[in-house]
Amino acid sequence: MDGDPVMKSPAEIEAVLERGRARAASLMTDRVRVWRPTGRSTTDGRGKVVDELVLIWGDRDEGSPAKAQNDASYPSSPDVGAVGRATLRVAQVHFPYGTTEVQTGDIAEFVSSKNPRLPGSRMRLRADEDKTHTTAVRMNVQEVLRGGPS
Repeated sequence: MDGDPVMKSPAEIEAVLERGRARAASLMTDRVRVWRPTGRSTTDGRGKVVDELVLIWGDRDEGSPAKAQNDASYPSSPDVGAVGRATLRVAQVHFPYGTTEVQTGDIAEFVSSKNPRLPGSRMRLRADEDKTHTTAVRMNVQEVLRGGPS
């Protein structure tokens, strides 16, 4: 490459991407299940009406590797009336490269994590923009939910 920092061949680009994907996957130490609302409701054992969910990704018992991430870049600071400005952060759930089952509206449930605050957390997901040279599937968190699908 003679000092030229630009990669020239598709094979070089693919090799860099493979290393990046392996590194990204190595950081996915949380265990997550992803549920999809069916559009139907049911009544649980306590008489509470709940959305019916179907497991679409992750091991039913232990979950599968993923990770929670927060974007520290503070992408927007909208005005909050006359009281000032609110700083917003983007929360994300990262899945291994090639994960195609997870879609907007699905619910990620954290089964286990090195962070003791995450297990039991449920987050409704929204698709992030895909890009060509990606190392992981990144889904934005639309909202944090309470209670689990059990």
